[in-house]
Amino acid sequence: MITNFFKIAIRNLWKNRGYSFLNIFGLAIGIACAGLIFLWAENELNYDRFLAKKDRLYYIMENQTYQGKIRTLGSTPWPMARAITNEVPGIAAACRVRKVESLFSVGDKAIYEKGAYTDPSFFEMIGSAFVEGNARVAMLHPRDIVITETVAHAFFGNAPATGKRLKMDNQREYQVSAVLRDFPVNSTIQLNWMIPISTYIADNQVQMNTWGMNATNTYVELAPTANSAAVGRQLLNFISTKTGQAGSPRCVLFSANDWHLRADFEDGKQTGGEIRYVHLFVIIAWIILLIACINFMNLATARSEKRAREVGVRKVLGAEKKGLVGRFIGEALFLSAISVGLGLFLISLALPAFNLLTNHPVSMGLTRPVHLAAIVAVTLICGLVAGSYPALYLASFNPVFVFKGIGKGGGASMVRKGLVVMQFSVSIVLIISTVIIYQQLQHILTRDLGYDKDNLISMAVRGNIKPHFDAIRADLLGTDVVEDAAMNSFNTMSVGNNGSNASWDGKDPSQDILISYRGVTPGFFNTMHMKLLEGRDFRADLPVTDSNYAIITKGLANMMGKGSAIGKRITFNWGGSVKVIGVVADFVYGDMYGSPDPVMFTYDSSEFKTLYIRYKAGVTPDAALGKIAAVMKKDNPAYPFAYSFVDEEFDKLFTSETLVGQLSRLFACLAILISCLGLFGLSAYTAERRTKEIGIRKVLGASVSGITGLLSREFLGLVFLSTLIAFPIAWLTMSHWLQQYHYRISVQWWVLVAAGFMAVAIALMTVSFQCVKAALMNPVRSLRSE
Repeated sequence: MITNFFKIAIRNLWKNRGYSFLNIFGLAIGIACAGLIFLWAENELNYDRFLAKKDRLYYIMENQTYQGKIRTLGSTPWPMARAITNEVPGIAAACRVRKVESLFSVGDKAIYEKGAYTDPSFFEMIGSAFVEGNARVAMLHPRDIVITETVAHAFFGNAPATGKRLKMDNQREYQVSAVLRDFPVNSTIQLNWMIPISTYIADNQVQMNTWGMNATNTYVELAPTANSAAVGRQLLNFISTKTGQAGSPRCVLFSANDWHLRADFEDGKQTGGEIRYVHLFVIIAWIILLIACINFMNLATARSEKRAREVGVRKVLGAEKKGLVGRFIGEALFLSAISVGLGLFLISLALPAFNLLTNHPVSMGLTRPVHLAAIVAVTLICGLVAGSYPALYLASFNPVFVFKGIGKGGGASMVRKGLVVMQFSVSIVLIISTVIIYQQLQHILTRDLGYDKDNLISMAVRGNIKPHFDAIRADLLGTDVVEDAAMNSFNTMSVGNNGSNASWDGKDPSQDILISYRGVTPGFFNTMHMKLLEGRDFRADLPVTDSNYAIITKGLANMMGKGSAIGKRITFNWGGSVKVIGVVADFVYGDMYGSPDPVMFTYDSSEFKTLYIRYKAGVTPDAALGKIAAVMKKDNPAYPFAYSFVDEEFDKLFTSETLVGQLSRLFACLAILISCLGLFGLSAYTAERRTKEIGIRKVLGASVSGITGLLSREFLGLVFLSTLIAFPIAWLTMSHWLQQYHYRISVQWWVLVAAGFMAVAIALMTVSFQCVKAALMNPVRSLRSE
């Protein structure tokens, strides 16, 4: 019986191969799209899954209040980890992590690697997998270093690495005490080396009893029986008990389950994060699958007249409705299985490009039970959803009416029209959403930052750069490709060092104003192309005098009261003060969607970390890099030339938004393609069904354009109706989506109209081929049977 079923199913498949191909291919594209999205979403949801104690691991955040608004920041005081381990019940362990990037070398081989100074408890807390050594011996001595497999292989090949030495920043040597497996790609923690944090504390003379300075990250592990809410309540005012100040930051626990997907905070509360993109694209995946299933339903019901006599004969021979429904659903499942197979093949073809696009390598993993279960589930869902209505529709034919030639296509026709409207409504919404997402991304990427990010290179300050900066700058300017160069204590786009410890005449003492502090060299504003609104820049020939001066942003100058800020004095709660000598325009940093906090620049050389080099307009990047590299090799030979372009650093801040834009464009195009496949099949069926009518109209003098318009009018009317439904849905949906951004566009009416015209044009091109083909047919052939 089963063999007979497959023979009949294959015969029907071949007999109607044109329409079957459209069914299978449309469904396969939908399945492939959904499969890629589900694989990506699975990878996102599995972030940090390697952490054995993930449910008990937390990161301590601080809620700090400035000008009535709560900000959630990740740095904590140095004494925090030890104090909470000893004093807060329920905390099994805690560790500090201070992340840095350093140069490591063995002989002539030198590589920059990112890592951290950390406590020995770090390895037990995250459940590190050791390739060589173990957690017990990993950090017994101040000059021990733990490295990952990648670093070990880079320096020592396949030979054991433990006991060998690495030189750090061309200064101290560290002995490899253990080797870790590389952290997974989908891990929030990405470190290639770890050194005891006690070494950093000793080398930098860190004041371990200072609770007013945040300079490290603190991770905690709760005891198995601990209640996270209870521990959180004890931590809330922990810093206040140490400082004796009621306004001290309040500590909150940030679960490892949320590190990757729910890392956004607003006014002290979690508001989501990357999880919104996972939800968005999973919904899109199901929508595309639904569109593909609608294609199947439309084409199956449209072809129902071809199988009406078969149904009538089977009923006369005693077939029951239940058996017919089962047969037709079985055929739908058979087609669904073929579509799933083709869809898996399409996924395998698209996966390398998709991985490149998302920068998250995923694999099909067909041997994994959960993936096999998903394949079966998708086959059943698509088969049942796509085949249920056609099966019920076909099985309900009355054999008497069938043999008399009386159809029941009216109801089915209305259903088909409704499904076409649904398809194109969803597709138009996706088109509009794609355009608005692109506009929002371009809005922020082209925002006036307050400086010029183009033709600008940044480098870490290492080796001779700081002590010999004047000579290096002179050599750079002598290349004729460099416009200017300067140093900054922090990356210009980062928050950097900040605090609310400044005051001035007329300042409201109840207002805590968060100010970012930057130490810069003379020429910094010219290098960055920042606009000096008042006063002057720092002078290299007055380092002692200018170290007592400050240049502030316009926002801070406005806070200092009416009139010019030049000459006003800013005092600090530790007793020092500076005099304002210049005002620059505000610039965007930190939160790229928000308004920037005020900034104070000083001529302070103690912590220069970033060198900025601006090359001249009209100079190619390759030419500029070649000459800059030559200067660095001569003046800073112990450190390999490593750089980044500031415009590329800026673009990386919007990786998620860029990915959303790219994926939305891709899936909107595929949704339109799937819808058009169905429309193409329906137009072909309509032309076939009305062949004799077309022949008679041509005999009576109808033109090709007239017949084409006649056949196209019905479908274009459906698409036009789809636009009317899609416009308000898209408007409301995207207006709500834009609310998450402080710096945003508004939905423009012309975007909706343009998307509607695009949908109508695509539909017209789709149906016109079949309509023109039918209109050009020789009427003698179409009327021959009459």
